Amino acid sequence: MTRLLACCLLFCVLLMEARADAAKPFRYERVVQQGGGWTIPTLAGEGRWRIRRKAVWSSGKHAVERLGANGAVQAAGLPDADVRAALARKNGLLVVVQEEGRAVLVELAANVNEIARSPLPITSPINQRSIVEIAGEASSGAVFVRLDGRVLICRKQENSWGVNLVEDDVVGMRMLYGTGPWSIGVVHKLGAMAFLSVLDTAFRTRIAPSLPAAESARILAAGSSIVVVTPIGDNTGSQITLVNPATTRSRYVTLDIVPDLVTCAMRDSTLIRAFVHPDGAGYALSIGSLLDPSVSETRTALPPELGRPRLIRRLADVFVIVTDAGMVTADGSGTILSADTLQVPADASAISITGTLERIELVTPRETVVVSRVRQPLWMVVRFMRDALAFVVPLILLVAILFSRRQVARQRTLIEAMMELPGAGMVLLMDASGRLLRVNDAAGRLLRISAQVPMRRLFRTYALHDAAKGLLAFVTQDQS
Repeated sequence: MTRLLACCLLFCVLLMEARADAAKPFRYERVVQQGGGWTIPTLAGEGRWRIRRKAVWSSGKHAVERLGANGAVQAAGLPDADVRAALARKNGLLVVVQEEGRAVLVELAANVNEIARSPLPITSPINQRSIVEIAGEASSGAVFVRLDGRVLICRKQENSWGVNLVEDDVVGMRMLYGTGPWSIGVVHKLGAMAFLSVLDTAFRTRIAPSLPAAESARILAAGSSIVVVTPIGDNTGSQITLVNPATTRSRYVTLDIVPDLVTCAMRDSTLIRAFVHPDGAGYALSIGSLLDPSVSETRTALPPELGRPRLIRRLADVFVIVTDAGMVTADGSGTILSADTLQVPADASAISITGTLERIELVTPRETVVVSRVRQPLWMVVRFMRDALAFVVPLILLVAILFSRRQVARQRTLIEAMMELPGAGMVLLMDASGRLLRVNDAAGRLLRISAQVPMRRLFRTYALHDAAKGLLAFVTQDQS
């Protein structure tokens, strides 16, 4: 019975470990995996735009498709076009198309008909390795396009888009709508230094103090301030620079963490930093104040079965961590909300995390993976059972062992008393196979054996004389 109870408890523990995600408030399930391109939601209805990357050979396929809520193609256009970037608009789509090394801004209507086409000035031919981005507000009459090291502002005209240069030698760009009066931030190099240029909503430029010169920079919005994360030390560390565009004042901290594993956010009016780092044999998420080292950091171990972390980003009020084998989400205090094994895009460094917490989109130029959030109403019960079993199982096993030892001791005491009890008659102690283990004095006299005779042999080897034949028959009959 004790062994059965121990096996049941061990099975429960293993079951809890196998369903470790059930002990989290949410889990994410993959619902869409689009290869050969990416998808973005339309701004009218529940449909999506699907952008296909151009194949090496001519395939005749449309580069842009408008999908309905059920995933069916409603309209398609731009056959065999090489679309490098796309931005959903209120009534259509803006795309940057590569045409024989040139870059062209194309405006499409909701039915994917072409409305306007404007060539973009470039300093060198665009190729597959070129960085091409487009950003802007859905209803704004101006958008920003990054072509490698150039950022252009494109303003809507009657049947075309007017184009002007914003900055050269750009290594980072980010829209800042909702961050005070600012519209876009651009990090650009100038000689051996780098600077942050910020445009307000009237597209007036303010330049902030210098930053570390690097080949890339990530710009984050944090309240009314701007955070720039740049690599240092051959991309083995990060400098986090906090800039107030209104005063151009800045402060910075450094971390021995690669930039993709560092991010910042606002929490209760406090600017916090979150980063993923090695912790013993695994990895952990640490969250603390960006500028106040006296505030203690929280540290949360990440599930080791999800492998090496690749990047961390902020989506709404949650941190999203993409790993080799899945995805983890955590709140601002570091509490893990979900941890799931998922097939994520192979090029993790190029992942852009968009969408909502209910439907997270992991987007790369070659692939889009969409995961949907599922609530787990019994997660607290599962977590309590899993945590409690870690203490209950050893306690129950210890009690079972002590109880068994006590029972054995009581049985031994009873046998000893029976052996020594006057008038008890003959007492023989045998095991299940019929081996004689012990006899009292009366039985020893009948069998004519002394204390020096070895025990643990079959009983028949001791019942050799005629006086013991009756006892042998009795024992043999009892065993059968």
